Amino acid sequence: MAETAEELETEIGLPSGSLAATLDRYNEHAVNHEDPEFHKAPEWVIALEPPYGVIDIGLERSWYAGFTLGGVHTCAESRVLDKSGSPIPGLFAAGRTTKGIAGRRLREWCSRWATAPSSGRAGASAAGSR
Repeated sequence: MAETAEELETEIGLPSGSLAATLDRYNEHAVNHEDPEFHKAPEWVIALEPPYGVIDIGLERSWYAGFTLGGVHTCAESRVLDKSGSPIPGLFAAGRTTKGIAGRRLREWCSRWATAPSSGRAGASAAGSR
């Protein structure tokens, strides 16, 4: 925990001024509930205030595996889509990179089960695209 962004930068080994600049940029837009960098939904965009802290979720230091809940946009055949919505030739995605179940009572078995169908689709689509 740190009372300033600069203190936290030093504590976790970030380049001087990098976290402070990021927080300043984020907070500048957060007052209007906007996130032009990551396009977070407005109801989740709030200004960040001290104290600041971090949680190390690196796989080598945590007792749980990290995973994403959503990510790249795909079509029904698991092809990754570009910003215009067109498939990127030869690029497929499955599982956590494309979807996930998030909730207060996330059960890992349920989460794995929910991503299994996309893995099969991605494999079949990739095999058929050759």
